[in-house]
Amino acid sequence: MEERLNIFVSFQQKSNDPLHKPAAENMGDRAEQEKLRTIIRKCYGSLAEFIKAIDYHLKVAKENEDLDRVEGHFCNLGMAYQALGDFKQAICYHTLDLETAKDLGDRTAEGRANCHLGVAYEKLEDFRKAISHYELDLNIAKELKDRTAELRAYSHLGNVYGKLEDFKKALKYQRLGLKIAEEIGDRAKIGIAYGNLGTAYSDLGNFEKAKQYQQRYLEMAKDLGDKDGERLAYLNLGSAFFGLKDFKQAIHYYKLCLEMAKQWRDRFEEYLLCLNLGSLYDVLEDFRNALKYSKLCLKIAVEVGDKVQESFACGSLGRHYQRLGHFEKAIKYSKFAKEMEDTAALAYCNLSLAYRSLGDLKRAIECGKKAQKISKETGEKLKEGHAYHVLGNAYESFGDSKRAIICGKISLQIAKELEDRDGEARAYNDLATSYHSLKDLKKSMKYRLLSLTNAQNLGCDRSTWKIDYYHLGCAVESLGYLTLAADCYKSSIKALNEAICLQRDDELKICMRDMYHSAHISLWLSLPLNKPVHKL
Repeated sequence: MEERLNIFVSFQQKSNDPLHKPAAENMGDRAEQEKLRTIIRKCYGSLAEFIKAIDYHLKVAKENEDLDRVEGHFCNLGMAYQALGDFKQAICYHTLDLETAKDLGDRTAEGRANCHLGVAYEKLEDFRKAISHYELDLNIAKELKDRTAELRAYSHLGNVYGKLEDFKKALKYQRLGLKIAEEIGDRAKIGIAYGNLGTAYSDLGNFEKAKQYQQRYLEMAKDLGDKDGERLAYLNLGSAFFGLKDFKQAIHYYKLCLEMAKQWRDRFEEYLLCLNLGSLYDVLEDFRNALKYSKLCLKIAVEVGDKVQESFACGSLGRHYQRLGHFEKAIKYSKFAKEMEDTAALAYCNLSLAYRSLGDLKRAIECGKKAQKISKETGEKLKEGHAYHVLGNAYESFGDSKRAIICGKISLQIAKELEDRDGEARAYNDLATSYHSLKDLKKSMKYRLLSLTNAQNLGCDRSTWKIDYYHLGCAVESLGYLTLAADCYKSSIKALNEAICLQRDDELKICMRDMYHSAHISLWLSLPLNKPVHKL
């Protein structure tokens, strides 16, 4: 029962990121909590029994007016509630611990209590209060010339500034932490500092340096037999390679992390890794594996009874089926996802795409508008940009190219503001299509070339190339350049065939070929008007 409780708490704690982007994880807090849980279970069987025991000892200590023991028990109670995920109750006991330490004049205990309060406030996302307590911990550490405590404070400050997206300060504190760890000569702490510094570089978008530091952390963790450190390094290396667009390597490290998560029965981490793996296989157009991992996500979420995580999994499945051309299944899963606030905007996007593919354009526009409205209300600019992209596609299919262009330009503006290069490539593609419909072929070619160049530079999935080459062929054919048009259609078909070869399931292959048959027809029609071309 206790294990089930901890799994549920873990889900509630970590389910705040609606996009489930592959993200680097900070080291330190988690290892400390896991160690505490292990010791407690060995001695008491469960955290609940531990709290009962501490309550008893606290009562005895108070009766005997033993402040030293009272302070220690307050600390232990705070850590126990922290391990349970009850951070408000943890703050109550850590505050009592801090006040008792001050009464005793115990500066070391005072610094430690401030550190624990910082962690609890950080978990509650009250980052300003967390920083205040970490800075008090740092000042006391400097006063006492306690280099280990100073390293602890720098590490925590670096982590919290990373969460506030003040990445330069985060990097500054993590560098100071590494410097002290190297001076102390503690290899375990040096390894953790490498990992934290790697996370800071990842947040700054310097994925190459992030990779280098995470690799050092992995080597150190393996040398020391630190399995938790090894797991974190695998996770963060996956994130770094994701940032570098090396999706196969990202998959490799996420799979290594997944194996360890299964061994440790960390159900949330299993879920998150399966979700990331599903997304990566989707990018690579390996839909068999994409569906496999997203279905595993759904299974885990259903088993633990977490509706939010269930909706994320359904959203992913809706996207996979949409890209495969299984529109009825896409609608089925997306309808469930739209019922949850965290996934509603993306679910409406998926519904809009599915209805558009089925020719139900009024519903497609309606769902696109709902996605745009929800994302604007929640202030999620990335989702808002995607919603405008989807809504623009629906208007274009409806024959309203002028409104589609308005949506495309807003989507492009948001993508540029967020430095979202993938979104930028999509917006260029949308604008090219709409200008082509309005017979403005020069503008259409301009945006098409920008889209294709962006897609190739970013290493985007081949579905983008298929579409771009096909539409570029349409544009140049309209201008009378038949040889170039045929070459574009051939490139589109080549990209399609490469994507189809990745599918192991015959049904998936047929679905993909049906989805992208336009290039074959256009090439076939262009041949009588053009000189012979080589067989594909």
